[in-house]
Amino acid sequence: YQRRVHGVITIICAITLVIAFPTMTILNMCGKDIPCIAGEGENEAKRIKVYSFFLKYFFKFLQLPFIIWALVVSASNKNFYTEIQDQSCSDTETSAAIFKFADMINKIYDNNLRFLIAFFVTIIIDCILQYLTYRKNKKNAATLVNPVDEDVE
Repeated sequence: YQRRVHGVITIICAITLVIAFPTMTILNMCGKDIPCIAGEGENEAKRIKVYSFFLKYFFKFLQLPFIIWALVVSASNKNFYTEIQDQSCSDTETSAAIFKFADMINKIYDNNLRFLIAFFVTIIIDCILQYLTYRKNKKNAATLVNPVDEDVE
């Protein structure tokens, strides 16, 4: 169930962020008015950029509960099957099957944990890049307002 929900969220996110917003940006750059975005020209371009920014993080954080849910479920199953395996209270075939199942659950848990770590690392890297871009744009805007005359010595 959780994979289907996560898959649907990923598809909606991809359609919105990878197809819709770049298309709106290109249309805006060609001088076309986007009816679903208020404003015209540069004002409309700024709104598209802001909407894209917020929707990107909205969709990323929409995935977070499902990632945590998958981690919690796999952790609880991991502990359960590890305890059964440690008790060795059944025949060798059943114990071997439980051992394989416990090993599989442990691998699933490890993958879910790696996915959660990768999720936060990508968020942190993205935030750093957004900050650096913001700082560069702010510096460029200040340079345009107060240009430095390089010919004066």
